[in-house]
Amino acid sequence: MSTPEVTTNVSEMLLDTVKNYCINESNFNSSLTHPSEENFKNQWKSLSNLGLLGLGQHFTAMQEPIPHQLQWDIIRILSKYNPGFGLSYLAHNILVTYPLQIYQHNSWHNFCLQKLMLGQIGCCAISEPSAGSDVMAMRTTARENRDCYILSGEKTWITNGPYADFILVYAKINSRDSRDLAVFILDAHSKGITKSQPMHKIGMQSSPTGTLIFDNVRIPKHCRLDNRQHSAKKVLFQQLDYERLMLAAGPVGIMDWCYDKTESYLQTRQQFGQPIGRFQLLQGHMADIFTSLHASEAYIEKCVDLYTTNQLDQKTAASAYLFCSEQALKVADTALQCAGANGYMHETRYGQYWQDAKLYTIGGGTSEIRRWIIGRSILG
Repeated sequence: MSTPEVTTNVSEMLLDTVKNYCINESNFNSSLTHPSEENFKNQWKSLSNLGLLGLGQHFTAMQEPIPHQLQWDIIRILSKYNPGFGLSYLAHNILVTYPLQIYQHNSWHNFCLQKLMLGQIGCCAISEPSAGSDVMAMRTTARENRDCYILSGEKTWITNGPYADFILVYAKINSRDSRDLAVFILDAHSKGITKSQPMHKIGMQSSPTGTLIFDNVRIPKHCRLDNRQHSAKKVLFQQLDYERLMLAAGPVGIMDWCYDKTESYLQTRQQFGQPIGRFQLLQGHMADIFTSLHASEAYIEKCVDLYTTNQLDQKTAASAYLFCSEQALKVADTALQCAGANGYMHETRYGQYWQDAKLYTIGGGTSEIRRWIIGRSILG
């Protein structure tokens, strides 16, 4: 088994590799347009070549613990340079490959995991048109047959859905009773599955989001991931807590970008014969950005430590994500304000990062839902 020093060196080298890729790869940028399927899949292959897909599985193979802080840092770096792509990477790595690694119990699960690590694209289908934050109100059902399940229903707002090769999907078994929930991993090209074109969102344009329609899709029984030891409801809610922890990396990555751009702009933009960074009001804005960034970073470091030792509870995960997401939106707005008219232009991308930051107060459970989770946990 490797020493802690060796593991640290591997992590540092991998983070340097990710940063260099983001800076030097000509196609990796915060595009205002939807990526084509070909370009998106080429990017995915590049991530696989860098060893970033199924990161936990790579470390498990080396007999090392899953590096949750490293995974979080990678999402943060990707989100700094391309928030939408960072979000798509998170959906694949955290919502699909990670549950497969933890709960797999047959050869089909392992086959899917290996394909996802080699560059196939994964998506997680939970939300529905009438069941967003209220996930247990889902209507998609998997009717049990002799040798299979028959899946019918609709999932929407699915990150990576339009270009997915594998789908981790949650559905009710036979009825709509929440106690009869199941989770399946299936081939996205199966007969009866229809994938929409990417939706037109106000932000996160580089992350394809769409609707999935299941029309009597035959699912072999070995596709089911939950079992007697791990119910689908347990898998789902443990997944949601981990998702919120990792989702917080996106807002922090956005704050990284805003910090660097604002610091540079305030030091170089001249007004009244001097850099505008010498004006106290703008120094105050810079102080706010600095404080929001580092407070978020410190909170998450604590939460990752709690998760690593199995002490992270639901309210703390929701609180960390709530804090980071709302700070990122404030920071993006402040950065745009500091840039003035230049910040209002598409070319400078301040507005794009503001729009991207807005997603994090909605996705993964809205800020209102997070507050409800926290308050309910504290007050019963």
